[in-house]
Amino acid sequence: MRNPAVSPLPAEELARWLDTEPPTNEKPDGGYALIDVRPPECFAQQCVPGAENVPLERVAELRRRFAREKVIVVYGDAHADADAREAAAALSGTGFVRIQRLEGGVAAWTDAQHRLERARRARAGRRQLRWAPGSSRPDEG
Repeated sequence: MRNPAVSPLPAEELARWLDTEPPTNEKPDGGYALIDVRPPECFAQQCVPGAENVPLERVAELRRRFAREKVIVVYGDAHADADAREAAAALSGTGFVRIQRLEGGVAAWTDAQHRLERARRARAGRRQLRWAPGSSRPDEG
């Protein structure tokens, strides 16, 4: 049975969102949060631009950070990613009503020729990006 609070999000649609407005992972409401539910070591190697790492076992903690109406986009590794599906179900179970699951996860994102970033966890659990030589940073217009 399909959960009405969870909708699939194609990679191309997420790419359009990212081109229009970056994720608002730090704001409790408004915009959308982009959450990578993979283990920290996978996230550190590569992530969708703007994502925050919240491993599956910590997803329930998001209920203390975000309004139940905020759009939450979750993703994991592969096309049939059980972790992203489980995260979406857990979020729905805690009252979130606008959950998007990136269809195909990182695999579909890269299959669609979208770029990934390297990230590492900072002391406070926030992500820090390492920019590849020759790439432009968003603040360098």
